[in-house]
Amino acid sequence: VLTSGAVAQQAANTQPRVAKVTVNSPVTLTDNGTSWTLDNGIIKATLTKRDGNLSALVYRGVAILSRGKCWEQTPTGTVTARVTIDPVSNGGERAEVAVKGVNPRSIALQMRSANTLLFKGGNFSALSTDRTAFIRLLENVKKTRVAIIGGGGTARAALGALNGSAVEVDFLLRSAQRSQALKGIATKSEVNFFDMQHPLDGYDLVISTVPASASEIVASKSWNKETTFFEVLYNPFPTQGLKRAQEIGSQVIDGMQLLVEQALDQIQLFSGLDFDFDLMRRNLLGVGRAQL
Repeated sequence: VLTSGAVAQQAANTQPRVAKVTVNSPVTLTDNGTSWTLDNGIIKATLTKRDGNLSALVYRGVAILSRGKCWEQTPTGTVTARVTIDPVSNGGERAEVAVKGVNPRSIALQMRSANTLLFKGGNFSALSTDRTAFIRLLENVKKTRVAIIGGGGTARAALGALNGSAVEVDFLLRSAQRSQALKGIATKSEVNFFDMQHPLDGYDLVISTVPASASEIVASKSWNKETTFFEVLYNPFPTQGLKRAQEIGSQVIDGMQLLVEQALDQIQLFSGLDFDFDLMRRNLLGVGRAQL
């Protein structure tokens, strides 16, 4: 509180002085596997990745939590945990982590797309682990303008993942009737519909969700080298569309990556266990690619 004049003088005579804290230590962020520890040399906080709760809080070497503390709201549903500001990138000035929970039941219903049936507490729930897999795989991909080829369940999951992060999503459809199921999914992105003859120039991201029998449609098209091409199929491998992307020189994300990424969520949902996604991802991709 700032005051002035005689009040300030009186306060100066009666109130204890608080020494200014000088911090010389850089901020550090330590990944403990199932938790993170953030430390600025004065306060050290450990947060769990599962729900973002504080499991430890230390002030100047003194533990000040008798037990873990939780926030006003605990993330539930499909929980994603990630580093949003790495102190390595700013010379130890600042660190930030985020734990986000999304209720997948209502989202799967809105998308009319689910690939996982979970039995828990005596009830069945239909969930889309394809959607959460798309979110993670596309996190660092430019996606202002996106083209999605096809309009089935996987395409709807992709649109659900892109809602709000993409400005414009254009669908190339073989059947215009598919547009009805897609219109209500995206509330934060512009969605347009075209036939399969629509050109793919100028898109940041192209996602092919059509079956192998229609992959020659994708292979007949051209797009910019800077465009990221995402092929959701892993059998056959590579598809004609993936071969075309490799010819163009585009960055590619393939169907094996999608298969493994969504499996990570399924494993966690079915087992109820926390595990290292990065380690499991590497192991599963190694096994999967060996079978292609």
